Amino acid sequence: MKLFRNIFLLLFFSSTVALGQTNQEVGFSKNTVYAELAGAGITYSINYDRRISENISVRGGANYAPTLVAPGFGLIGQSSYLIGKDGEYLELGIGLTYVFSEDPNVVPFSDDEQIKGSLINSFIGFRSQQVGEPVFFRFGITPFYSFFTDKLIWSGGLSFGYSF
Repeated sequence: MKLFRNIFLLLFFSSTVALGQTNQEVGFSKNTVYAELAGAGITYSINYDRRISENISVRGGANYAPTLVAPGFGLIGQSSYLIGKDGEYLELGIGLTYVFSEDPNVVPFSDDEQIKGSLINSFIGFRSQQVGEPVFFRFGITPFYSFFTDKLIWSGGLSFGYSF
């Protein structure tokens, strides 16, 4: 838990760099709010992404999964490196997904009755974030490393959002 808190604080405070610059001055949209289906949120998530430089972004997100047995929720932190130009990028990211649920069906990575802990998440995919355009889109694969089962789990993600 201490590791997750420290990574979250690092990502949060690093996202405040160069707040006074406009998108036109830096050549890219710095802020994005988006929804992601599957991906690092496992089922879905709502996220905020901050470009701290032309090639580096940090993201924070959350999800809530109500079920018939018990609710589950997750928190996401991730840093990404972007390779490309003209708003089309190969995105390579790594981070943590913290999950909690009393329903093992919410998080299919454990046989325990109660799930509480962190997964290492990563992202390898395509990102479209055109300068001056509000539309944000990305898709890719999202491998997880599960501390619950000591296994690598493959998933994918699809995101749509608004850049400003």
